[in-house]
Amino acid sequence: MKAVCLTTTITVLLFCTNGIQAQATQTESPKAGAEYNVLDAWSGIWNVQGEVRDSISASYYHVDWTLTGKRVLNGYALEILHLWKTKDFTQNGFEITCYDPIKKICITHIVYDDGTWFNSTPTFTDRRTCIEDGVTYYPNGKVEVSQWIWNFSDDWMSFVVKGENLKDNNWWKAFEGKGTKSK
Repeated sequence: MKAVCLTTTITVLLFCTNGIQAQATQTESPKAGAEYNVLDAWSGIWNVQGEVRDSISASYYHVDWTLTGKRVLNGYALEILHLWKTKDFTQNGFEITCYDPIKKICITHIVYDDGTWFNSTPTFTDRRTCIEDGVTYYPNGKVEVSQWIWNFSDDWMSFVVKGENLKDNNWWKAFEGKGTKSK
């Protein structure tokens, strides 16, 4: 009985000591360097007023689009909440965007509350212009290829954005809008 008690006591002491050592040796994760500041383009609260159409032959209708973005994971990623409102429709989305400092591209994945999801690679072609090539996957199996061109102002407080979709090897304008940053 003494041997079991002694073995148990030593095991408990070793376990506690290892736990204390592990806690004492943890270090803070590194913060993202300045090369990740490209993610700040969509940080803050953006209010976008736009016109959208669902097909090449459809009429345009108004949309209010709010993007609320913040840097997360020590600045290595960007989280954006999307709210897309029209007269008859509201859609919410959750986006995570990461940046590859070697290839100089972002990698974006958005999931929407209707099961639709979107993958894209936003890439800055110059200091203020970003071209985002993407693919939307709908729950009914439909797949849509798109390109979004974002032109930011010099002070990064506004942008003009145009979205085009590809159908039968032809690009057609599906969205056009202007955004302003409130925070």
